[in-house]
Amino acid sequence: MRLQPRIYTRSWRTNSYPSQLGPGTLLAELSRLTALVPRLVFLGTLAGVGVWLIRQFLRDLRNHEHLAEDAAERVTMIETLSALQAFGLRNDDLSTILSALYRPAAAAMADDGGPVLPIEVLMKGVADAASRGRA
Repeated sequence: MRLQPRIYTRSWRTNSYPSQLGPGTLLAELSRLTALVPRLVFLGTLAGVGVWLIRQFLRDLRNHEHLAEDAAERVTMIETLSALQAFGLRNDDLSTILSALYRPAAAAMADDGGPVLPIEVLMKGVADAASRGRA
């Protein structure tokens, strides 16, 4: 006697509609889904905090790189000033070099402002259309 393997297939029509489910099955599925909500909220919060921390780190890194470039420029200016003084630079010519050397650091970098939300784009479009209508 030879055993035939049984192939279990599930039709797309089987248990497709809530009316075909048993009375306890829908409630069990609903309770299983509601048990998932706190986990999804936790993971979403964790991902949001992670993205925020990475953004803060990158902002600080960009600021430090900008200040390092400014410091390198000033070192080059000081070396140039010292070389020019060795070749007999007059005090009349120092004002241009010293004003560039002692300028305030440009710490105000471009604002990264955050992502543009679709509602902001929509509101800007409405405001632009309204201002064109008045003109």
